[in-house]
Amino acid sequence: MHNEVKSICVYICLAKNILFHIKLIGVYLRNNYQNKINL
Repeated sequence: MHNEVKSICVYICLAKNILFHIKLIGVYLRNNYQNKINL
């Protein structure tokens, strides 16, 4: 039981990290896109 709860927490942490990186990549790509339009 304890191990199951622990693995669920690990999956939640991984999901949060992945979502955070997707947001960072999205912001980075959007900034690059706007810079290209400005040039």
